[in-house]
Amino acid sequence: MESLQTKVFSCISSSNPIPQPKFNNFTLIKQVGYAPLWRRRSRSGGCLRFRASVSGGGHGTSQDGYSAVEDEEKEEKGLLLGRDRDSSGSVVAFHLIPKSGKVDFNEVNESFKDTTTNGAEDAEDIGREENAKTRVTHSIVFVTAEAAPYLKTGGLGDVCGSLPIALAACGHFVMVVSPRYLNGTPADKKFASAIDLDCQIKIYCFGREQEVGFFHEYRDGVDWVFIDHPSYHRPGNPYGDSHGAYGDNQFRFTLLCHAACEAPLVLPLGGFTYGEKCLFLVNDWHASLVPV
Repeated sequence: MESLQTKVFSCISSSNPIPQPKFNNFTLIKQVGYAPLWRRRSRSGGCLRFRASVSGGGHGTSQDGYSAVEDEEKEEKGLLLGRDRDSSGSVVAFHLIPKSGKVDFNEVNESFKDTTTNGAEDAEDIGREENAKTRVTHSIVFVTAEAAPYLKTGGLGDVCGSLPIALAACGHFVMVVSPRYLNGTPADKKFASAIDLDCQIKIYCFGREQEVGFFHEYRDGVDWVFIDHPSYHRPGNPYGDSHGAYGDNQFRFTLLCHAACEAPLVLPLGGFTYGEKCLFLVNDWHASLVPV
C-alpha cells in the first residue's frame, strides 16, 4: 500500500526568517504560503485538504495532532493540514515535509486556481450588487417655509438649501417647494432667476378656493419651485413683522402644503412631471399637513 509520512511544523510571520527544520531523514519539498490559499475560507470550517499522488512505501503517521488520511482508492492521500495561529489568533501559514516519496502539487495548483476564480467571481457579484444600489434613484420633494439662498432665518434654511443639492449629486430627482416671498426689499432679487411656469391651479383652503401660481429655477441639479400667492407678498419676514406673528400663518402654510402636494403632478419640469411616486421630506410645522 502506498503511503506518505508527514510532519508539520509551525510557520513564522513573513517579518521573521523561517528557520531550516532539523529532522533526520526528512526533506523540505514545498512551502505553501497562507495568504493566497486562505483567501476564500472553507465553509466546513475545518482543515484544508490536499489531494496528492504519492510513491514509496511506509506507514501513515500522525504527529503533533496532524494526520495523514488514506483514500479509499489507496492511490492518493488526503492530507489534513492544521492551521498555525499567531498571538492574535489569526491563521498564519503551514508546511508540508514528507519523509519519503514525492508530492504532486498539480492538483493543489488546480485547487488554488478554482479558489482564486471563485473569489474573483464573488468580488464581482458584490461589486454588481453595490452598483445596483447606487443606480436606484428616487423622486424627492422637499417642502419647507425657507431655503437658502432665497430666504433664510436659521438652520432650517441652511439644511433645505444644501441637502437637496447633495441628494441631486447622488443621482436623485429633487424638488424643493417653498413660498415666493416678496416684501418690497432688495431681497426680492433673489427670486429674479425663477421664471413663471404659467401654471395656475385652484386649491380649496379654509372654506374657499384659492388660486396659486408656480415659479421655477433649475440650479445645482435641483428644481426650486416657489408657490406664488398674495399672502406671501407683504413686509416683514416669512412668519411675522414688527408687530409679531402674522395672524393668518395657519392659512398661509396650509396653502403651502396643498400646493406642494399638487406640484409633482402638474408641473412638467424638464419635460415631465415627477408623478405620484415621490418621497416627501417635510420640515417643521409649516409643512406638517403634507403627510395628512
